[in-house]
Amino acid sequence: MVRKNALSPSAKHIADTLENRIRTGVYLSGQWLPAEREIAQEFGVSRIVVRAAIHELEQRQLLVRSAKCRPIIQTPASVITPSSNAATRRFNIGLWLWPTPGDPAYAMIVRGIRKSLDEAHFRLITETPVESDWPSIRRAERLFLQRMREDRDIAGIILWYLGGTENIRALERVREAGIPMVFIDRRPPEGFDADYVGVDNIHAAENIVRHLLSRGQSGYRPCLQP
Repeated sequence: MVRKNALSPSAKHIADTLENRIRTGVYLSGQWLPAEREIAQEFGVSRIVVRAAIHELEQRQLLVRSAKCRPIIQTPASVITPSSNAATRRFNIGLWLWPTPGDPAYAMIVRGIRKSLDEAHFRLITETPVESDWPSIRRAERLFLQRMREDRDIAGIILWYLGGTENIRALERVREAGIPMVFIDRRPPEGFDADYVGVDNIHAAENIVRHLLSRGQSGYRPCLQP
């Protein structure tokens, strides 16, 4: 016999996935859970299914919800490590990257950031686009910026910006919230002044040529079209 109000397989899958994200620190205690619409789009289900999953997470004591408010994540005491305590607070650094985790550039960038990061006080939260089409990428970037803006423990954002002029308002909202941003590899959109760190490929190429010439490597002959 099927239990009345039994959780559907889709709702259970969503609840289990979100629980895993909470317990592994992808979603942090005190943060808002992503919006129902966001979750529905990610899993390709209706918002009714998402609400059932959220209710299940409440039953598992992983969410706290007040009337007309988005649920707030509640990390179970059982997953807090012995070394953590109320006196030691870690802040979050959001990292949005175009290279995916399988790309060597991704590993190099993350390794460089972690090398400089004081992990006793800061936690790196990394996201990359899942879809390959530009509208989806830009939308995912907007959602990332929104989540970072709503993060109560956010200390700053490192951004491989892909949104062009479309996501300027999302950037402005982050700035209005007083959250520092640094752009890497891709410059900020025109009219939005911000710190930027990148590679000057033109001057780097010029320096390489000068170095080769200074070492007497002048026997190079360019390939000319017939």
